[in-house]
Amino acid sequence: MVSRKRTGLMFRLAVETPLRVRNWSEMRGGENLFRDRQGRWTVFFKGEPLKVGSHRLKTNVYQRTYSSEACRWIDAWRAFLKARLGDDLEASCPAVSPTGDFKGGCDEDTLRRYVKGLAWELRGKEFHQHLFRHIVGSYAVNETGPAGLQLAADLLGDTKQVVMNTYYNPNTDEAMAGYLEGIHRRKTAKR
Repeated sequence: MVSRKRTGLMFRLAVETPLRVRNWSEMRGGENLFRDRQGRWTVFFKGEPLKVGSHRLKTNVYQRTYSSEACRWIDAWRAFLKARLGDDLEASCPAVSPTGDFKGGCDEDTLRRYVKGLAWELRGKEFHQHLFRHIVGSYAVNETGPAGLQLAADLLGDTKQVVMNTYYNPNTDEAMAGYLEGIHRRKTAKR
């Protein structure tokens, strides 16, 4: 039951923070996941725990505050853990993604296996952790307009250039149809 709840939480939170499996595995309560001044949950990684710890001599920082809905999911997860471990979760098991026996954090391979297994069980399709990043990045940059490029970069913790090179796949046929439609409307309006 722990693994299913943990994996379900990862699926939900990946919509807002498509982290790499390494970060899910290493995430610690109070350090990488904490409440901000407004009482909302925030995820935070700095430097070495990120794939690219620094860029142009500047330490990389990944920090996102979760939506109210995501915060409710985190609260439910923590309530589940508190029922088993007591109120001081960070002291008894600081890992946000604990093992089934609550003695530590899950390793990357275990998390990958559970994500793959739950996706197969629910959808009958192959799925791996890194697909969260591709789905979120591609959707943000291709479907949300010009602001989507910066949004994708923020959500993924990547630069805009990396996002453009990796996730931007414009539908040029659709763009051409829209372009021609606009020209046609302008000609018709001038008549």
